[in-house]
Amino acid sequence: MRITLDELLTVTNTSEEQLKSARRRGQIALAFARNDAFRKLWYLPVDAVAMLLTMALAKVYGASVAAQMVRMFGDAWLTVVAQAETDFSMDALFAVVDFIHEGDGKRAHMACGARDATPEAIAAMVAKSPAAQGYVAERINRMIRVTAARHGIDLTDRFMSAPGSSEFAELMAPYTQQAIGIVELSARRKCEANARRIGELVRVRAMGHRRGSQSLHAAEA
Repeated sequence: MRITLDELLTVTNTSEEQLKSARRRGQIALAFARNDAFRKLWYLPVDAVAMLLTMALAKVYGASVAAQMVRMFGDAWLTVVAQAETDFSMDALFAVVDFIHEGDGKRAHMACGARDATPEAIAAMVAKSPAAQGYVAERINRMIRVTAARHGIDLTDRFMSAPGSSEFAELMAPYTQQAIGIVELSARRKCEANARRIGELVRVRAMGHRRGSQSLHAAEA
Protein backbone atom coordinates (compact mmCIF):
# COMPACT_ATOMS: atom_id res chain seq x y z
CA MET A 1 0.00 0.00 0.00
CA ARG A 2 1.27 3.45 -0.89
CA ILE A 3 0.02 6.63 0.74
CA THR A 4 0.28 10.33 -0.04
CA LEU A 5 2.04 12.96 2.03
CA ASP A 6 -1.34 14.31 3.18
CA GLU A 7 -2.33 10.86 4.43
CA LEU A 8 1.03 10.48 6.17
CA LEU A 9 0.60 13.79 7.97
CA THR A 10 -2.99 12.96 8.89
CA VAL A 11 -2.29 9.61 10.55
CA THR A 12 0.64 11.07 12.51
CA ASN A 13 -1.27 14.22 13.47
CA THR A 14 1.45 16.40 11.95
CA SER A 15 0.69 19.83 10.52
CA GLU A 16 2.37 21.40 7.49
CA GLU A 17 4.04 23.91 9.80
CA GLN A 18 5.39 21.15 12.01
CA LEU A 19 6.75 19.38 8.94
CA LYS A 20 8.46 22.56 7.71
CA SER A 21 9.96 23.16 11.15
CA ALA A 22 11.24 19.58 11.34
CA ARG A 23 12.76 19.95 7.87
CA ARG A 24 14.64 23.10 8.87
CA ARG A 25 15.98 21.39 11.98
CA GLY A 26 16.88 18.08 10.32
CA GLN A 27 14.33 16.25 12.46
CA ILE A 28 12.43 14.27 9.82
CA ALA A 29 12.83 10.51 10.09
CA LEU A 30 11.00 8.09 7.83
CA ALA A 31 11.43 4.38 7.22
CA PHE A 32 14.55 3.16 5.44
CA ALA A 33 16.57 6.16 6.68
CA ARG A 34 14.80 8.76 4.54
CA ASN A 35 15.34 12.21 6.03
CA ASP A 36 12.84 14.40 4.18
CA ALA A 37 9.26 14.41 2.93
CA PHE A 38 7.92 16.12 -0.19
CA ARG A 39 4.49 16.15 -1.77
CA LYS A 40 5.66 14.68 -5.08
CA LEU A 41 6.77 11.42 -3.43
CA TRP A 42 4.84 8.31 -2.38
CA TYR A 43 5.06 6.90 1.13
CA LEU A 44 4.47 3.63 2.95
CA PRO A 45 2.56 2.95 6.18
CA VAL A 46 5.87 2.21 7.92
CA ASP A 47 6.82 5.85 7.30
CA ALA A 48 4.01 6.76 9.70
CA VAL A 49 5.40 4.32 12.25
CA ALA A 50 8.82 5.98 11.88
CA MET A 51 7.34 9.41 12.56
CA LEU A 52 5.41 8.18 15.61
CA LEU A 53 8.48 6.39 16.94
CA THR A 54 10.53 9.57 16.50
CA MET A 55 7.96 11.48 18.55
CA ALA A 56 8.16 8.89 21.32
CA LEU A 57 11.97 8.83 21.39
CA ALA A 58 12.08 12.64 21.32
CA LYS A 59 10.60 12.69 24.83
CA VAL A 60 13.81 11.07 26.04
CA TYR A 61 16.53 12.17 23.62
CA GLY A 62 15.20 15.36 22.01
CA ALA A 63 13.84 15.59 18.48
CA SER A 64 17.14 15.80 16.58
CA VAL A 65 18.80 12.79 18.22
CA ALA A 66 15.53 10.81 18.08
CA ALA A 67 15.24 11.37 14.33
CA GLN A 68 18.84 10.33 13.85
CA MET A 69 18.26 7.14 15.84
CA VAL A 70 15.17 6.19 13.84
CA ARG A 71 17.07 6.70 10.58
CA MET A 72 20.16 4.87 11.83
CA PHE A 73 18.50 1.87 13.50
CA GLY A 74 15.94 1.11 10.78
CA ASP A 75 16.69 -2.59 10.56
CA ALA A 76 16.01 -3.04 14.28
CA TRP A 77 12.66 -1.26 14.53
CA LEU A 78 11.41 -2.50 11.15
CA THR A 79 11.95 -6.03 12.44
CA VAL A 80 9.91 -5.13 15.53
CA VAL A 81 7.10 -3.87 13.28
CA ALA A 82 7.19 -7.12 11.32
CA GLN A 83 7.04 -9.11 14.56
CA ALA A 84 4.07 -7.04 15.75
CA GLU A 85 2.14 -7.92 12.63
CA THR A 86 2.39 -11.62 13.28
CA ASP A 87 0.01 -11.02 16.20
CA PHE A 88 -2.14 -7.88 16.06
CA SER A 89 -3.45 -8.53 19.56
CA MET A 90 -0.12 -7.63 21.16
CA ASP A 91 2.06 -4.53 21.15
CA ALA A 92 5.66 -4.99 20.11
CA LEU A 93 8.32 -3.15 22.08
CA PHE A 94 11.34 -1.41 20.59
CA ALA A 95 14.24 -0.62 22.91
CA VAL A 96 17.20 1.72 22.83
CA VAL A 97 19.95 0.86 25.28
CA ASP A 98 22.23 3.68 26.48
CA PHE A 99 25.80 2.65 27.27
CA ILE A 100 28.70 4.33 29.00
CA HIS A 101 32.35 3.29 28.77
CA GLU A 102 33.83 2.51 32.16
CA GLY A 103 37.26 3.74 31.12
CA ASP A 104 36.78 7.05 29.34
CA GLY A 105 33.10 7.88 29.88
CA LYS A 106 32.22 7.77 26.18
CA ARG A 107 28.55 7.17 25.50
CA ALA A 108 26.95 4.88 22.93
CA HIS A 109 23.58 3.46 21.91
CA MET A 110 22.20 0.15 20.71
CA ALA A 111 18.73 -0.59 19.33
CA CYS A 112 16.88 -3.89 19.49
CA GLY A 113 13.57 -5.55 20.18
CA ALA A 114 12.66 -5.36 23.84
CA ARG A 115 13.06 -9.10 24.34
CA ASP A 116 16.72 -8.62 23.36
CA ALA A 117 17.14 -5.83 25.93
CA THR A 118 17.28 -8.03 29.03
CA PRO A 119 20.41 -7.75 31.20
CA GLU A 120 21.42 -11.26 30.13
CA ALA A 121 21.01 -10.55 26.41
CA ILE A 122 22.90 -7.26 26.66
CA ALA A 123 25.76 -8.89 28.56
CA ALA A 124 25.99 -11.64 25.94
CA MET A 125 26.07 -9.07 23.13
CA VAL A 126 28.80 -7.03 24.82
CA ALA A 127 30.85 -10.16 25.48
CA LYS A 128 30.91 -11.20 21.83
CA SER A 129 31.48 -7.74 20.33
CA PRO A 130 35.06 -6.38 20.38
CA ALA A 131 33.74 -2.86 19.75
CA ALA A 132 31.56 -3.10 22.86
CA GLN A 133 34.26 -4.03 25.33
CA GLY A 134 34.37 -1.75 28.34
CA TYR A 135 30.79 -0.54 27.88
CA VAL A 136 28.11 -1.09 30.46
CA ALA A 137 24.38 -0.55 30.03
CA GLU A 138 23.28 2.64 31.72
CA ARG A 139 19.60 2.88 30.75
CA ILE A 140 17.04 0.96 28.67
CA ASN A 141 14.25 2.93 27.00
CA ARG A 142 11.38 0.79 25.76
CA MET A 143 8.94 2.23 23.24
CA ILE A 144 5.57 0.73 22.32
CA ARG A 145 4.79 0.65 18.64
CA VAL A 146 1.84 3.00 18.27
CA THR A 147 -0.85 2.08 15.76
CA ALA A 148 -1.71 4.97 13.44
CA ALA A 149 -5.08 6.62 14.06
CA ARG A 150 -7.54 5.65 11.38
CA HIS A 151 -9.02 9.06 10.42
CA GLY A 152 -10.95 7.29 7.70
CA ILE A 153 -7.77 6.04 6.04
CA ASP A 154 -7.54 2.29 5.74
CA LEU A 155 -4.14 1.06 6.93
CA THR A 156 -5.28 -2.44 7.79
CA ASP A 157 -2.99 -4.14 5.28
CA ARG A 158 0.20 -5.55 6.77
CA PHE A 159 3.04 -3.03 6.92
CA MET A 160 5.75 -5.69 6.64
CA SER A 161 6.09 -9.35 5.70
CA ALA A 162 6.41 -11.81 8.57
CA PRO A 163 9.89 -12.33 10.06
CA GLY A 164 11.38 -15.56 8.85
CA SER A 165 9.48 -15.43 5.56
CA SER A 166 11.30 -15.40 2.24
CA GLU A 167 9.62 -12.06 1.44
CA PHE A 168 11.00 -10.47 4.62
CA ALA A 169 14.48 -11.87 3.97
CA GLU A 170 14.43 -10.56 0.41
CA LEU A 171 13.23 -7.11 1.47
CA MET A 172 15.78 -6.70 4.27
CA ALA A 173 18.73 -8.31 2.47
CA PRO A 174 20.63 -5.01 1.94
CA TYR A 175 20.77 -4.55 5.72
CA THR A 176 23.15 -7.52 5.95
CA GLN A 177 25.80 -5.01 4.83
CA GLN A 178 25.17 -3.02 8.01
CA ALA A 179 26.43 -4.50 11.26
CA ILE A 180 25.75 -1.64 13.67
CA GLY A 181 25.74 -3.08 17.17
CA ILE A 182 26.84 -0.40 19.63
CA VAL A 183 27.22 3.06 18.08
CA GLU A 184 29.30 5.73 19.81
CA LEU A 185 27.82 9.22 19.78
CA SER A 186 30.75 10.49 17.70
CA ALA A 187 30.06 7.85 15.02
CA ARG A 188 26.33 8.49 14.59
CA ARG A 189 26.67 10.69 11.50
CA LYS A 190 28.79 8.10 9.65
CA CYS A 191 26.45 5.25 10.63
CA GLU A 192 23.43 7.26 9.58
CA ALA A 193 24.93 7.97 6.14
CA ASN A 194 25.51 4.25 5.63
CA ALA A 195 21.98 3.48 6.85
CA ARG A 196 20.55 5.99 4.37
CA ARG A 197 22.43 4.40 1.47
CA ILE A 198 21.21 0.93 2.41
CA GLY A 199 17.74 2.19 3.29
CA GLU A 200 17.14 3.63 -0.16
CA LEU A 201 17.82 0.18 -1.63
CA VAL A 202 15.30 -1.36 0.77
CA ARG A 203 12.72 1.36 0.06
CA VAL A 204 12.93 0.62 -3.66
CA ARG A 205 12.29 -3.04 -2.87
CA ALA A 206 9.37 -2.16 -0.58
CA MET A 207 7.79 0.08 -3.20
CA GLY A 208 8.41 -2.57 -5.85
CA HIS A 209 6.62 -5.19 -3.75
CA ARG A 210 3.60 -2.90 -3.94
CA ARG A 211 3.98 -1.91 -7.59
CA GLY A 212 0.65 -1.13 -9.11
CA SER A 213 -0.86 -0.06 -5.80
CA GLN A 214 -2.84 3.14 -5.77
CA SER A 215 -3.14 5.69 -3.03
CA LEU A 216 -6.43 5.62 -1.24
CA HIS A 217 -7.43 8.94 -2.73
CA ALA A 218 -6.52 7.79 -6.23
CA ALA A 219 -8.46 4.58 -5.76
CA GLU A 220 -11.53 6.55 -4.81
CA ALA A 221 -11.29 8.95 -7.77
